[in-house]
Amino acid sequence: MGQAFNTGKRESFFTLWHRSVPMSVRQTDLICMKLEFYLHIYFAVYPSFMAQGPPSQIEKDLRRELNAFKEFLDSAGSYLSKTSEFLQYYALPYV
Repeated sequence: MGQAFNTGKRESFFTLWHRSVPMSVRQTDLICMKLEFYLHIYFAVYPSFMAQGPPSQIEKDLRRELNAFKEFLDSAGSYLSKTSEFLQYYALPYV
């Protein structure tokens, strides 16, 4: 899981995350829910800060990750939409 995190491999990371953290914990434990939200933010902005390569590829990767973040917000991430701690992040895919 650490290698996927360090290299910005969102899909691989969350595959391992879902295998390691039971759904009952992910859906009921507030700390786990907040951590998962922050993990999605990390992967959404990863290409902007950590990716290397031609600017066109970085931009493409950023768009892909922001779209994935938007999908998360529209589905599982909606649970924290009324929390002031996370409210500003709901605009991130549109900026």
